[in-house]
Amino acid sequence: MSCLLPPACAFCKHLLNLPDQDCLAFREIPDTIMTGQNDHYETFEGDNGYHFQPTPENITALGEVNELRQAMGLAPFRFANADH
Repeated sequence: MSCLLPPACAFCKHLLNLPDQDCLAFREIPDTIMTGQNDHYETFEGDNGYHFQPTPENITALGEVNELRQAMGLAPFRFANADH
């Protein structure tokens, strides 16, 4: 059995999903962020000063993903507010 959970990026206010730019922080979001190994609340090389910040309308969905992550033995995404 396999399960595909969305990355934290799916809930971030900086996500663009444009053909030539993934988000305001990165042209192409690094694998360590996309796989959830890094939640991007702190500076990450090349992020242009942008950090993960969930949109208010996505807080509930992010909480549901966190429940699934914990049930699968994965660390939950943090909910702290980013400055930028």
